[in-house]
Amino acid sequence: MLRRCSVLAALLWLGLTARAGATVSVVLGSSDPDAYYLPGETITLTVRVTANGGEASNAVSGNILYPAAFVSRNQQPLYRHYQLPGGFEAASLDVCSSTPTPRCPVFSQRTSSGLPVAPNITNFLISETFFGIGTGVAPGTVVAFNWVTSPPNQLNFFGISPIQPGYSVTIIPEPATAALLCVGLLGVPLAARRTP
Repeated sequence: MLRRCSVLAALLWLGLTARAGATVSVVLGSSDPDAYYLPGETITLTVRVTANGGEASNAVSGNILYPAAFVSRNQQPLYRHYQLPGGFEAASLDVCSSTPTPRCPVFSQRTSSGLPVAPNITNFLISETFFGIGTGVAPGTVVAFNWVTSPPNQLNFFGISPIQPGYSVTIIPEPATAALLCVGLLGVPLAARRTP
């Protein structure tokens, strides 16, 4: 009896310590590591996920809020999804909604069996979503993308808290404007020398 209790205690301890090392994360980013974009360019928003500690689920999804005044969803393709291993299939995505705040689904998958699956993934690219930056967006504008945090559209990924960091990109001046500004700044010292 004592031996059985010792074995059960050891198994329980191993299970708890293995679970403690588990990592679940959802990282919103872009294909451009410095996150600087010109007006008129396309932002490729990426979502990378990790669930490598035996976490199981039968459905995962995530929606983001985006500033419709600065970016549009008329890029083709609108998105690319990559299926999680273990029998997950892409679920039909809602179309983007403009009320009350512009939001779009960035990933939504379910298991074909309906049973929970543990995919054991690390830094897995689950989706790419494309946004076009308006041509009239002023340089220096910061465009922020954030996770929807209220039900029923909040982030749902292996029990992770819905509060996850968003992602921001900065609009920079087009090269011709920047070059013209530099030439003008170089001319200031020359103009200062000429004045008596």
